Amino acid sequence: MPGLGECVLEPLADGWLVRPVRPPTEDGSGTVSAEQAEGAGLRLDLRRADRPELSVRGAAGSWSHPLSPRHAELLLLLATGREGSTAAQLAEALFGDAGRTVTVRAELSRLRRYLGGLLAHRPYRIAESVLVTVDGPDDPYDLLPASSAPAVRRLRAALAAGTVRLPGAVPVPPPRTPGEAPRSC
Repeated sequence: MPGLGECVLEPLADGWLVRPVRPPTEDGSGTVSAEQAEGAGLRLDLRRADRPELSVRGAAGSWSHPLSPRHAELLLLLATGREGSTAAQLAEALFGDAGRTVTVRAELSRLRRYLGGLLAHRPYRIAESVLVTVDGPDDPYDLLPASSAPAVRRLRAALAAGTVRLPGAVPVPPPRTPGEAPRSC
């Protein structure tokens, strides 16, 4: 394509994802870059328990996709664990059983249909250069309330305790005590 060079096309729900191919590396392999992930943004909207949604914005445009409950869980774990996880670690986090790697790999393969190079592997993670934002509900216990995944339950408790924040969340200042002067920005 003019201006982009050699590209790979992937079908999406409502069109095509056009991904430029990275120039060949020293070993001669021409692999697809991490989705031109520089500056790409991934937003996981979990505010409505009945309709989790994924939105992606990048140089090639933007798109949104509704998520299944399992894909919402997986993306939440990948968004909050940017260092990455093995299939066994994700299986333990989702099912409490590290032996369920085949299920995890199958679900990640399905997610790749939508995310392409935004998902990295070895370990599984969201590409480093992707800006990730997770929009959660006001009450942490409403975060994927139907999920029984051990890691999601732990995340809800940590959010409620204030020991963690969702990626991209704006910090909430502590409440003022009576008589305290307003804080200036």
